[in-house]
Amino acid sequence: MRASTPGVAALIETFGSADTITLQNTGDWGIGGDGADSIRIGATDAVALNQSVQGGFGSDTISIGSTAIAAATFAVGANQGNDSISIQANASIAMSLASIGGGLGNDTIATSGIATMSSATIKGGDNNDSIVIASGAITNSSVNGNKGADFLDIGFTASTGGTVGGGLGQDTILLSGVAAGNAASFVNGGGGTDSINLLLAGGGGTTINGGGLSDTITLNDAVNGVVIYGDANGITTSGSGTGGTADGADLIGASTANLDAASSIYGAGGNDTITFLSAAGTVVADGGDNADSITLTELDALSTVSGGLGGDTIAIGTAALAVTVDGGAGADNIQLEAGAGSSILGGSGIDTIAIKQAAAGNSVIDGGTQADGIYFATATTGTLALLNGVATVKGGDGGDTIAFDQFETAASVLGGAGNDSIAIGMTTVQDLTFSDIGTIDGGAGVDTISFLSSKGDVFDTGGVVVTGQANIAYGSGDVIVINTTAAVDSTTVFNGSTAGFANGYLKTAAAGTISVYSDGTDTIFAITDLVSSGVTFRITGADLVTTTAADNTAVGGGSGNANFGFSVAADTATSYTITLT
Repeated sequence: MRASTPGVAALIETFGSADTITLQNTGDWGIGGDGADSIRIGATDAVALNQSVQGGFGSDTISIGSTAIAAATFAVGANQGNDSISIQANASIAMSLASIGGGLGNDTIATSGIATMSSATIKGGDNNDSIVIASGAITNSSVNGNKGADFLDIGFTASTGGTVGGGLGQDTILLSGVAAGNAASFVNGGGGTDSINLLLAGGGGTTINGGGLSDTITLNDAVNGVVIYGDANGITTSGSGTGGTADGADLIGASTANLDAASSIYGAGGNDTITFLSAAGTVVADGGDNADSITLTELDALSTVSGGLGGDTIAIGTAALAVTVDGGAGADNIQLEAGAGSSILGGSGIDTIAIKQAAAGNSVIDGGTQADGIYFATATTGTLALLNGVATVKGGDGGDTIAFDQFETAASVLGGAGNDSIAIGMTTVQDLTFSDIGTIDGGAGVDTISFLSSKGDVFDTGGVVVTGQANIAYGSGDVIVINTTAAVDSTTVFNGSTAGFANGYLKTAAAGTISVYSDGTDTIFAITDLVSSGVTFRITGADLVTTTAADNTAVGGGSGNANFGFSVAADTATSYTITLT
């Protein structure tokens, strides 16, 4: 056993065997040499320590601790072997310009009793290290596991300019401080499949990088103002998710985690999963390349969600304010519970967009290019929902499918280019309702527009209730399909009526009439269910109206009426089609 003399700086060096060294003075040096050495830095007086320790070969134990230490500036290098380095002072230490390195081997570094750590560096070195920082406020300091599968438990109570890095290997980083990451901080998992866990609330100004490969970043409590990258920050990401620096399949968030203020989440490359319970502040969530999954259960502020490249799945619960969703390239699946003034863009690729409740408040839904599916369906029954609000639904290019229940307020449905299918109706026992002026336009291509009701008489009394008017534009070759899933409950008679129109507008007529009117350019086809109510179809061009249950009626270029009728007997299932040729 060797110890320095109090008040006299000394250099103590041992060689073979397991030695014990005690350093007590400012400026002491200790070199352990071979063997499993025990080196202690302590003091008998309240001094500021400035010492250097080199553990050497062997599994060394280096401890720093004393009630007399007021401030510490030292350099500790464990060197080779499975070393243990601990700072366990009974009094708080102000540690400045200190350097601790584990070196080779599976090292353990633990600190407690540190009040502040300024411009300090802690490194685990090679192999699988464990670094536990129990407390302290840090400034411009760094903790790095370096190589190997490291475990880092960071309990900073405050951080300004702090950096935490896992380094190479499959690392686990726990941010367990009371205010973990509560000031400007940078956390980087580094290379390897890393796990980063923010255990408590905080995060203001914090940037978290998973690093390369497939990382898991978990937030267990409310965070605010964080920026999270699933892969390396600042790297242009691309790849198939098979490895490299920026294409890992990352897991970010938690189903119980909240984002309380402005935060940004970037999955970058790989098939990423981003999940959060709610967001009270402005949120930007970007899945990046490849097939990502983004789930935000509740949004209470303006938010932007982007799937990026690849076939993404985006699920958003109730949005109190406008949300902007862009599926990006690829075959995307986008689900929105409800949102006022939202903008939903499927982007390129064959997309599926499902709105579980009303699209209210000037919402715009655009499937984008290719053959998209846009569905308005209630969350509880899985049946179609109504268009509630001034909404615009665009199928875009390609053969699109658009399905909804009814118009409650003015809405526009535009099929766009391609052979589109637009379906209006419910599978439950419910009236078809047009409560405001709605516009449906299949656009270019041979389109099919269908009406469905489980009532026995889809357009008979009680089957359709119209207080507004549905203006539906057709082109040559389009098909109108009228279906009921139940047998008709009475004989439904549609008779021709010359009183159906005046100057191209529907006027009072008897219930159960079909009328065709030409204004010289377009053809208007109407089914009138109740007095002063009806569904009106505007057919572009002088087309031939064909039904499965009535004679063909040619509509010329004049402005006269062309009326025809047919009937469907009771107790028979009915489906009749009107084709424009």
